[in-house]
Amino acid sequence: MSARRDGLPRRLIVLRQVEGTRWCVVEHVIHNGKRQFAGRIATAREYGPACMAGLEASRRQRLPFGIEANGQRLRRFDADRDMPRRPFRPHVEGF
Repeated sequence: MSARRDGLPRRLIVLRQVEGTRWCVVEHVIHNGKRQFAGRIATAREYGPACMAGLEASRRQRLPFGIEANGQRLRRFDADRDMPRRPFRPHVEGF
């Protein structure tokens, strides 16, 4: 696994807000206690598709997934809280 002795991951996937409603998915590494950009996984796109791209990259690479919005600290991505909700569509009999 890619964890250091102090328990912090060396690599992580970050969903990052870049401009307005646009988000990108990047990989960061921890080097000398600081986060550094390691590569872009998905370019700027709307929030929903960016969430899906980040979750897929995190699952495939088995890395932690975080979210960093403008003006907010990096935190762990919580699918219940952070995933966009689908609009409610009631089931109608006969259709």
